[in-house]
Amino acid sequence: MDKKIDLHKWKRKEHFEFFNQFEEPFYGVTVEMDMTTCVASTSKHGYSLTRYYMFQFIKTIQQSEAFRLRIRNGEVFLLDPVHLGTTVLKADETFNYILIPYAHDFLNFDQNYIRALQEGKLREGLFPNGEDTDRQIHTSVLPWTKFSSLSHARQLKGQDSVPKVSFGKITRSSDSISMPISIHVHHALVDGLHVGLFIKKFQENLDS
Repeated sequence: MDKKIDLHKWKRKEHFEFFNQFEEPFYGVTVEMDMTTCVASTSKHGYSLTRYYMFQFIKTIQQSEAFRLRIRNGEVFLLDPVHLGTTVLKADETFNYILIPYAHDFLNFDQNYIRALQEGKLREGLFPNGEDTDRQIHTSVLPWTKFSSLSHARQLKGQDSVPKVSFGKITRSSDSISMPISIHVHHALVDGLHVGLFIKKFQENLDS
């Protein structure tokens, strides 16, 4: 269930009010995730690597309150659950946005993902149901590129507070497999500590 945050009692009230007045309140980091164990596990069970690490990612989102905070009309809400928003490449080399409902177990999430992919590849409109929603994380996969930094196209007008995460090309070295991810978050809601804890938990979930 969603929860409205009482700003007057919130320990981050002053931080929220300070950063929320910025024209560009988003900041980002890019890190390398160790994919060695995850690749071995998905290969053993015959799972899609992308859909599996996306499941572990959105599961980690449910475990992080900071990444589920949203600003609506100047008020802050903690959302539960949050779904996975991503893109699907169409046959004509354009893309559509898709929304994958969160599920507690991988197999159900995987079925949701496959259905959303199939629908998204054929849909005429850019957004599912003709609209966007903040009950999601905005993600994209760039499997062609091993990046070390990344920026986003954003409308500075309005009240966008949805985190934006991009996953890059998986590469192998002599003894490990890695993948870059870029994380951009609204500083009125998410501090560096929260990003660090999120990355740590995501790595633990990938290794589980």
